[in-house]
Amino acid sequence: MLNLYQSFLSKTAIFKGIPLSDIDKAIQCLGGYFKNFDSNQEVYPSGKQIQYAGILIEGQIHVQQLGLDGKELLLRQIKKGELFGAALCYLNTPNPFMRIVSAEKSKVLFLQMPDGSEKNRCNCPYRMIVLENILRGLAVEAQRLNMKIQLLIQPTLRDKILFYLEIMSKNLGQKSFVMPLTREKFAQYICADRSAVSRELGRMEADGLIVIEGKSITLL
Repeated sequence: MLNLYQSFLSKTAIFKGIPLSDIDKAIQCLGGYFKNFDSNQEVYPSGKQIQYAGILIEGQIHVQQLGLDGKELLLRQIKKGELFGAALCYLNTPNPFMRIVSAEKSKVLFLQMPDGSEKNRCNCPYRMIVLENILRGLAVEAQRLNMKIQLLIQPTLRDKILFYLEIMSKNLGQKSFVMPLTREKFAQYICADRSAVSRELGRMEADGLIVIEGKSITLL
């Protein structure tokens, strides 16, 4: 199975600096293995200690926060090739209100994180490269979380929507783009009611701030 994904993995940030022919060695050194998930299946069992970080190979993964009322809040949408779960490996007490689930049928490559013991160490030269790349990935995730905090502290619903759209526009380098989230998931992401978001988007279009064409949005 690994040979099918070597080319894809060689283009991810986690395996940057590792020759294509040696990616399998790095994965073996980190106790890597592939696992398939059905839609809406938990990637990590709730309340259990996590030892493996994941890299999404196929499908889509959502990181969700559960409120006391049982409502789901979308914290992050994992895209193909992205790392997730690395920071959770070092938490002695997992967050009981956080869920990492497959939003559709997905395939994940799991890599074992260092636990401070000698049992999972080896002298593979690529092991340290992968771990350094994972550390950079954690820094990117911290920056992403900071951006999410900035979004949530925006004073009005319109400000939150505009903040999100501006960030998307800057990241993609264009004013027109397809929304990566459904209307419902977008409302969850910015902590708002779906109907309120739909109404506000309509008002913003009427005010000449945006143009909506199906799933595509253009910032004016």
